[in-house]
Amino acid sequence: MTIRMTSENIAAADREAAMQSAISDTVVRVEIEHRNDGPAEGIDYELEVSTLGKIVMFSAKSSPVTVNRTPRLARDDSAPQVVVGLQVAGSSAMVQNGRYAALHRGEFAIWDTSRPYTLFFDHGANQQFFRIPRAALALPEQSIRHLAGVTLGRSTPIARFVSSHFSRIARTPDLQTGDSGAVLAEPTIDLLRGMLSTELRDYRSATPALDATLELRILDYMARHLADPDLTVASVALAHHISVRYLYVVLGRSGVSPGDWIRRHRLEACRRELARPGASTRTISEVARMWGFTSGAGFSRMFKAAFGLSPREWRETRGD
Repeated sequence: MTIRMTSENIAAADREAAMQSAISDTVVRVEIEHRNDGPAEGIDYELEVSTLGKIVMFSAKSSPVTVNRTPRLARDDSAPQVVVGLQVAGSSAMVQNGRYAALHRGEFAIWDTSRPYTLFFDHGANQQFFRIPRAALALPEQSIRHLAGVTLGRSTPIARFVSSHFSRIARTPDLQTGDSGAVLAEPTIDLLRGMLSTELRDYRSATPALDATLELRILDYMARHLADPDLTVASVALAHHISVRYLYVVLGRSGVSPGDWIRRHRLEACRRELARPGASTRTISEVARMWGFTSGAGFSRMFKAAFGLSPREWRETRGD
C-alpha cells in the first residue's frame, strides 16, 4: 500500500502540522521546522510512503526544512530503527553522534532512531528514506553508532552498488508493491549489512552478506546491461568473478535460467518500445538491435513464440 500527500490539497495554515503528523504517524516521530520567512503558502511538499516487507520507504520533496529527532523523542523509541537517507538531487546534511555528513546526489547516510539527530535541507528536500528495524539489520549497536553521520555511497564499489540499488527501487514503482516489494526486502537488508560491515572492515561479517546478495547483484547487472549485444551468460559470470557453472547454481536456487532471463526481458523491452507512441519512426529491426538482438529474423520468431503475435502485428494492434 502506498500513501501519498501533497501540500496542494491542504489549506496553507494547516500545511506545517499536516506534514509533521504524516511523517510522525508513518515513518518516525520528529519535530519539523520550516525554513520559510514568507507566508504559509510558501510551505510546499510532496510525500509518499510505501512498505517493502520489513522496510518502510519514504520519499520527500519539500521547501527548506530542518528535521529534529530530539532526545525526548529518541528516548520514546521502543523498537530502534536504522534509517538510510539517499540524496536524490541537490544537497543536504545530517548530524548524529557529533558527526556531520554532507550529502550530494547519489550519496547516503544512516542514522539510528534511538539517538538524537538533525537533518538539514537548506535548499529544500529531495531525498529517499528507507527505515529498517535495527534488529533485522543484525549489526551491533556500536557498529551502527560508529557509521551514523558518515557520508556513504562513493567510497567503495559495494557502496556505489548499494546507492544504485536503493535508487533503482525508489524510481521503479512496480518494485514497491505486492510480491516484488516483499521479495526485495530481505536481500536489500542483506546487501546493506554487507556494505556497512565492509565499511567497518569487518570482512568476517561482510562475506556471508555479500554471498547472500550475489543473486540480487547478478540480476541487477543483467538489467543494467540488457541492451548490450555482448551480454552473455559468460560475460555475466566473468563480471562477478565466478564460473558459468556457479552462475547457473546461484540463479537456479530461484528457478532462474540466465539465458532465458536475458532473452525474456529483452523481448519485454522490445514489446514496450513497439507499443510506445511514435514507435513507428523506428523499424522493427532497429528496435531489436536497441535491445541486443543481432538477428532480425531470429528476433521475430522469438517475439511471436513469446507473445503470440509478430512484432509487426503487435505494433499494429497498438494503433501506431
